[in-house]
Amino acid sequence: MRILKAFSFALVGLSAVLLAISALLPGQVVNSRSVLVAAPPDTILAELRDLSAWPAWNLLLQDASMVPTAPTSATKQSESSLRWQDARGVEHLIQLKQAGPDGIVTEMRFGQGDPMESGFSIDLRFPDSVQINWYVLENLAWYPWEKFYGMVSGGMKEQTMQESLIRLRDRLHIRKR
Repeated sequence: MRILKAFSFALVGLSAVLLAISALLPGQVVNSRSVLVAAPPDTILAELRDLSAWPAWNLLLQDASMVPTAPTSATKQSESSLRWQDARGVEHLIQLKQAGPDGIVTEMRFGQGDPMESGFSIDLRFPDSVQINWYVLENLAWYPWEKFYGMVSGGMKEQTMQESLIRLRDRLHIRKR
């Protein structure tokens, strides 16, 4: 009984420490990547606004288990969306929320998870090159494991984002020829 009591106190103490540490961690995680592209800004923006073209370069949509279903575009450019199901039948959604002369803002929802804001901005860096910046903003729940996940998952997301941007750059360079 004495061991059980000591174990219970230790478990409660450890839980309190984890909760206190997680309270100090931020509630949002922002991952971002960028790439230089030798293409006109209008061409880049047209490619980014066309969500139906995203599977050709975006690795978030390139998973072998992904099966795109019914990409749709509404009459307004700012309301276009792309829905697909993975091999397990879980539905995912990317929706264009805002499109402007310097970039776009999207909302991504994977399965029943919370929506994440994602956006692309373009900046003219050199006379012949444009920098594409991609960010993903993820809101985290207050749970300790959610906060710790946010700390360690950034590297995986950023690698996928960078590889996707390189594929986008290559696609734009091929289309430019």
